[in-house]
Amino acid sequence: MPRKPKRNIEEKIIKKEKIKPIHILEGMKDILPEKQLIWQYVIKKAQKIAQEFNFKRIDIPVLEELSLFEKSIGKTSDIIQKQKFSLITLKDEKMILRPELTTGIVRAYVEHNMFDLPQPIKLYTIGSLFRDESSQSGKLRELHSFNFEILGEKDSVIDAQIILLSQIFFQELNLKTNIQINSFGCLEDRQDYKKELLNYFKNKKKLLCSNCKLKLNRDKDIFKILDCKEEDCQKVINQAPQLVNRLCEGCKNHFTKVLEHLDELDIAYSFNPYLIPELDYYTRTVFEIFIQNQENKEDNQKVVLGKGGRYNNLVEILGGNTTSACGCGIELEKVVLKIEEQNSIRQLIDKKEDNCDVFIAQLGETAKRKALKLFENFRKSKIKVIENLAKNRLSDQLELAQKHKAIFTLILGQKEVLEGTILIRDMESGIQEAIDIQKIIPEITKRLEKKKKEMLE
Repeated sequence: MPRKPKRNIEEKIIKKEKIKPIHILEGMKDILPEKQLIWQYVIKKAQKIAQEFNFKRIDIPVLEELSLFEKSIGKTSDIIQKQKFSLITLKDEKMILRPELTTGIVRAYVEHNMFDLPQPIKLYTIGSLFRDESSQSGKLRELHSFNFEILGEKDSVIDAQIILLSQIFFQELNLKTNIQINSFGCLEDRQDYKKELLNYFKNKKKLLCSNCKLKLNRDKDIFKILDCKEEDCQKVINQAPQLVNRLCEGCKNHFTKVLEHLDELDIAYSFNPYLIPELDYYTRTVFEIFIQNQENKEDNQKVVLGKGGRYNNLVEILGGNTTSACGCGIELEKVVLKIEEQNSIRQLIDKKEDNCDVFIAQLGETAKRKALKLFENFRKSKIKVIENLAKNRLSDQLELAQKHKAIFTLILGQKEVLEGTILIRDMESGIQEAIDIQKIIPEITKRLEKKKKEMLE
């Protein structure tokens, strides 16, 4: 019997050994070259705004100790119990791929003794975060977030500033957004509220969906019932007790001032008494920023682009001193998607330098609110401006103005607010004069042009 040609046998072997392509993991995503332009545009826009508000960049590790997030988020939280990506090294070290960015920033703040530096500390970061949510349709395991964080200041003006710069970010991307805001109170406020809420939902148990009925049996999940989007549950939730009516005096005053600052800035917002934060370490102010859906504007259809609030206990939880803090995280995948849908890519704008043309100094609570509005007006006029609203002493603010090589410092006190004026101080000569605050931008523009001409001569 004749033998088959050796060549045919080799061909069959080659066919059997053909390597199958390896595909990307479920819940992961490549950002291809044609997508990079829009990603870089969004990131540079966020960096530009961060620098305008005098935030400094910090980069933190993707990998952290598991115990870090067990302390911040809680061992019994869904993120730790169901969504974490963890590993154990050969040395039995328990590690986790970070599920959010704020905890790592706070760890760095404590570890590097940043509380010894002049406060507040303004930080921003961008990076990946990881959650095993692939079982949910359309959910990614790796997300990218841009975070603004201010640590070391309890003043309500900081909450408003975080919301302001988040709003500016979306406005400059031509994205129309809405803001919902609430106060999550302090730990003492929430303990009493949780008991009242539990009793209320138990009496309405028959009207709740199956998932919410299960949450009633888990103490850690009581607040999460407020986040249910089922129509029947929404009817029950809309009649539930509200935490805002049970806030202590300190939390109530803080929230009132935050809203006053937002009103002064003409920032539109809606108060949602049932808005709860995703993470338990939040205290007092919490907010969400979501895209306006032109077809269906109901809350259960909202696409949340950013969220944040105060976390006054987190630094202490992670071993630091008692430190007030506030921040916001923006989910970049959603932002990029919405920009693509609206075709709103624009040219990149050069980064701002640390030096400024104008520094705004303020004295007093009323002046502080006016100064925040004034800052925004200068920013819109493309005049390099810097402030530090957390500083109350004029000498400290003038020192900062010198540090940033300001050409002029504007001084706004209670007297000036009442008279409708503002002081212009020439930082080179020290001469200052009062002018009508309504004319400040054209006056500063004229003086800056004159100064620049003198420098060229």
